[in-house]
Amino acid sequence: MEKLPDNEMSKIINKILDLTYIHENKLEIRKDKSLFEFETYLSLLNYELLKDENISKKITDLKYCTMISSDINNFELILDVLTELKTKNLNNYNEFKNILDLKIKSLKSEFKQYTLYEMYIPLNLKTEFTIEKIKCRNFCAEIVKYRKIKGIINQPKLNESIKKAHEIDPQCEINVNFDESEFLKITVNSQTDAHACLTARKIQNLFIGMVAYVITKNSSYRTLKGPTEAIFPIYPQIMIETIGTQFVTVFVGDITRKRIPKDCIIPIEKFYETELNYLIQFYNSKRPDIQKKLEEIFTNYACGVYQDKKTDSFFNLWVALERATMVSDIGKHDMIPKISKALFNERNPLYAHVIENLYTVRNNFIHEGGSISQYDRNALKYCVDNLIEFLIKELNSYSLNEIKTIYEYLTKNGNNLENIQKTIEHVIELKKNWKGEISEK
Repeated sequence: MEKLPDNEMSKIINKILDLTYIHENKLEIRKDKSLFEFETYLSLLNYELLKDENISKKITDLKYCTMISSDINNFELILDVLTELKTKNLNNYNEFKNILDLKIKSLKSEFKQYTLYEMYIPLNLKTEFTIEKIKCRNFCAEIVKYRKIKGIINQPKLNESIKKAHEIDPQCEINVNFDESEFLKITVNSQTDAHACLTARKIQNLFIGMVAYVITKNSSYRTLKGPTEAIFPIYPQIMIETIGTQFVTVFVGDITRKRIPKDCIIPIEKFYETELNYLIQFYNSKRPDIQKKLEEIFTNYACGVYQDKKTDSFFNLWVALERATMVSDIGKHDMIPKISKALFNERNPLYAHVIENLYTVRNNFIHEGGSISQYDRNALKYCVDNLIEFLIKELNSYSLNEIKTIYEYLTKNGNNLENIQKTIEHVIELKKNWKGEISEK
């Protein structure tokens, strides 16, 4: 949706200022004015401000810097700016933006500055082509060869860290083939190494999820004898942290409790180049809210495909399904089978029944201690694969809110959609013709 022009934004600001006065350096609502009207215009101002990519980025950066996540802080910031405007008898949008910019800079300067961390994660992959960089606001990730970073990794300190990890947890098994592994290099702007580590783990799983999706899409792994094995046996065992060229420490992953063969190297053939790089470019080009949704989907997908315990694998894939169908935002879990059935019914009517069965399997396991088979896991993966494909290919030009609306409409039958269309047409007609005003009693 397009943002309002500056003159319209000035009108909203003027309306708010007309409803208020300054009392003890705070903005107060006039007794003869409407609280409802004040809150409506304030909410509208916040909504329109976030459509401005420049302002939205500055506010997001401020929240990241100060570790603030609640939207209420938007309103506190806006009210501070409006208070200063009122105090100085200023009333246009350009002046509002100038004061907002100064306040954001002032708040950011009060907090500790970022440090640039570089994290190196050896992965048992072998690529035959150049993989695009994954880029976001506060990090960048790329694949590098061991020979390029060999001088940065302090082998004696690395060996010492691995030894200590084994002393702390004797079950810890680290078996990295450095010469054969590809390294995922993640550059993170962060205030602490712990936060940098958490961010890097998230991006590691985003990358693994993307690679696993492209390589294993619409396929699965069945173990005929013995324990169930992972669908995509990639093992992120350790993460090496540096600041510049200075070796800092090593973080050990949970996967190190599994004995890993040193010769387990997964080739990523050139055949997958176009699709994998398209997926990364798709992520890079999206707004932060869509990027966050993709991170949630592929992080859980990654955990689902490299887990060898079928129950853990199933539930990680189920969470990926929840994120892909947006039910985690809507809060209605019964929407999962409805959305999935609506998508699969045309392509493969059988899977409309399969997804219903998977929903029952999930509920029986949680509420009654039922069992989950590798075939349940594999069928669930097929559903997640298809939902990701639908999201990327069919819904790539829509906002997050529009995608949620599309999913909701997908579950309606033809008659209901026709009624909704008539209602929308009626609303458009009302907007054109109705001249009344809302009054507060």
